[in-house]
Amino acid sequence: MQDSQGTDHTEQKKSDLDPESFTWLKVLSYKENLKALESTRFRQPASDQHQYLDIGCGPGNFLMEHLLPRLRPYRRFVGTDISRDMIEYARTRYGTQDVSFELLDIDHGNPQAIVDKYGPFERAYSFLTFHYVWDLDRAYRNIHRLLGDGGECLVVYFTRTGITDVWHRLYQDEEWRRYMPNLAEMFAERYCMDEPVPEKELVARERSAVAAAGLDMVACRTYSSIWTFPSVDACLKTYVPFFKLDAKVPAQRRGAFWEDWRRALREGSTTTASGGIALTYEIILAHSRKPGAAA
Repeated sequence: MQDSQGTDHTEQKKSDLDPESFTWLKVLSYKENLKALESTRFRQPASDQHQYLDIGCGPGNFLMEHLLPRLRPYRRFVGTDISRDMIEYARTRYGTQDVSFELLDIDHGNPQAIVDKYGPFERAYSFLTFHYVWDLDRAYRNIHRLLGDGGECLVVYFTRTGITDVWHRLYQDEEWRRYMPNLAEMFAERYCMDEPVPEKELVARERSAVAAAGLDMVACRTYSSIWTFPSVDACLKTYVPFFKLDAKVPAQRRGAFWEDWRRALREGSTTTASGGIALTYEIILAHSRKPGAAA
């Protein structure tokens, strides 16, 4: 994909996330995605003539296991992601005649090739992806281009999470900073790290981007969710491989690295009745619609 200046933003993009580890998070992420789906009332009913889009589909597991069964029968489903690793993983496991996977940087890329190939979409979804999107205005402009008249979009993403709060605190330690990914470079500037979420400001920002793109906001809200893990180590074994947090840590220092993470995670979480840990995740949901004849 190329932007208006001809700069390629997607074709050679490698992921900072591990596709295999991505599936380990599916119990909690599925729960979050399904909660958002259950609370959303689309104006246009699903149809076997419609085609749907999943923006930031990752390895494609949620699309295949939950979105498709909900929307069958349909004409086509297209999953997109910025990462070649994720798209290749999804194509290998899930590609079929009516399910396709394409590279797309919704933040910086140009979606015209997808529109030219498939035509406009009746509905677009994006689950737990937009916290990586820096240019919110451009992302929604791209969504506008991808949707047909009357098409709808559901965007759900984190504004703050308990795990990144702990990560941010540990990143202040000079010993580990040189090895760990920098949160400020990974997540968008509106993402909150170990600080209160300005909910009204974030909702206003979302509404502004949607309106500037020529879309109508149907609903926008923020809410909190509690993610629980059976133990500190269970949490770490989920997130450390996923974000490749210890990839650059020397082998002889990994034991100390994990111990410091265990300590920081205990301090940054609450204990559940069963002896596990709980972390708070803050979320924003935006349901928008492209004006037009369909309703």
